[in-house]
Amino acid sequence: MQFKRILYIWFLASLVCAGMSQAKSGINGRTYRNDNIGLTYAIPQGLAADPKMQIPQDPAGREFIILALWDNPRHTPIPRITFLYETKEAPAGLSAEEIALRYLHSLERNRDGYKMSEPKKLLSAGFAMWRMDYWRPDDAGQSYNSAIIVPLKDRRLLFIQMNAASQNELDSLVGSLNNLQLDKR
Repeated sequence: MQFKRILYIWFLASLVCAGMSQAKSGINGRTYRNDNIGLTYAIPQGLAADPKMQIPQDPAGREFIILALWDNPRHTPIPRITFLYETKEAPAGLSAEEIALRYLHSLERNRDGYKMSEPKKLLSAGFAMWRMDYWRPDDAGQSYNSAIIVPLKDRRLLFIQMNAASQNELDSLVGSLNNLQLDKR
């Protein structure tokens, strides 16, 4: 009898594992999942992906926009949150901080009217990420911005761009990263 119970439990566990291994990347309800990098993100209320929107991709195939979220209903010409996966590996020997700071410092810093902060390290969702805020004049209500870098174990990185109409709204969007999970970190 004990053997049958063990066999039954093993059978159920194998079904669950098979179902989990067949999980697809994409949006399920209010959750986005990307199996390639092990990312799970709870989509904030008031934002939605636009499945009809064609998001431009890097022609070199080095950077991939994996998720773009707009206001729902849509009020802005560009997404409020964009997740970009950078596939080029950073040089060996660089720390996670060096990888993040190199990327943030490579962003264009001398544009007219831009005010950029220095990058700051955040501990969110149990791992380190680096945030650089910047403000730019914008008539579309997207003047407050954050560029956030999450270095991955394989020396690649996740770049998250967020924008909002106010600093409080931006901080709320950045706070949504507390629910971010990276299984392959």
